[in-house]
Amino acid sequence: MRVCVLLPALALLSRASCQCLSSSDTSPPPRLPILRQTTTFSLDLLKKALPPSGNFFISPFSVWSALVLAYFGSRGNTKAELEQVLRLTNREDTLALFRALERRYDSQEANQNYTINSANRIYFDQSIPVRECVGKVLDDKVKLIDFNRPDAAAADINAFVNAETRGKIPKLIEPSFVKDAKMFLTNAVYFKGFWKYPFKPQRTHKDKFFVTPEESVQVDMMTQTGRFKYVDSEKPAQVLEMPYRGDAVSMVVLLPRSGEPRRWTGWSDA
Repeated sequence: MRVCVLLPALALLSRASCQCLSSSDTSPPPRLPILRQTTTFSLDLLKKALPPSGNFFISPFSVWSALVLAYFGSRGNTKAELEQVLRLTNREDTLALFRALERRYDSQEANQNYTINSANRIYFDQSIPVRECVGKVLDDKVKLIDFNRPDAAAADINAFVNAETRGKIPKLIEPSFVKDAKMFLTNAVYFKGFWKYPFKPQRTHKDKFFVTPEESVQVDMMTQTGRFKYVDSEKPAQVLEMPYRGDAVSMVVLLPRSGEPRRWTGWSDA
C-alpha cells in the first residue's frame, strides 16, 4: 500500500539537533509488549478508517511500519505525537523491534512453505540534509531522490515496489503523487503461500459476490469440505482459520453476521 505523510518543518533525520540512533541498538524487547503495541495501533486504525459502508481494504501493520521510519528521525512535538499514535516508548526499543521483524522476514525468505517480504523505504528530496549516521543505522531504508523530476522519481519508487512484490504491483504511484513532495513513505508487502489443505480446481464454480447489499457480480468461488478451527458463538462475527502448509501462518476470516462491519469493531475492546 502507499503511505504519504507530510510532517511539520521536516524535523526528520536532518542535521539538526535530533540524536542519531546507535547502530548497536539490536537487543529485541520482550515479545508480548511488541505484539500488544502493534495490535493496539492496528485495531485503533481500523476503527478510525472503517467507512460506513462498502468494501474496504487496509493493512494497519504496513501503515505502522512506514510511520516507524518517520519516527526514528523525528523530534519535539512530532516525536511525541508519533509515540502516542504508534504506541511507542523510545527509539532504542523501537529500533530493536523493527530490526527483529526485518530479521524474521529475512529468515522466512528461504521458507519452502511460503514466501513473505516486507519492504519499507523513506524517500527524501535531495535538497533535504540527511544525517550520515541515519543511512548507516537504517541501511537501505532511506534514499535521496529528486522530486523536482516527478516522472523519474515515480519511476524509481515504482521500480522498487515492483521488484519487492515480484511484479505483482508494477505501478504504485503516478508522477503527480510526488510532485513538489519533500518526503515519501513507502511500504510494500508480498506474500505467497500454499494451503495446508489445497482446494481442488475442479470444484471451482461461478457464484454471486455482493459488492453492495443490492449489487452482485459473478466470480470464481473455491470450495472444499474439511475440519478447520471455527468459532460460531454469540459474538457479532463468525471466525474461520485456514492454515498454510507448515502451520506457521494462517488466514483468519471474520464474517460479520449482519453484513455491517461496524457491529463487530467493539468486539476488539473485549
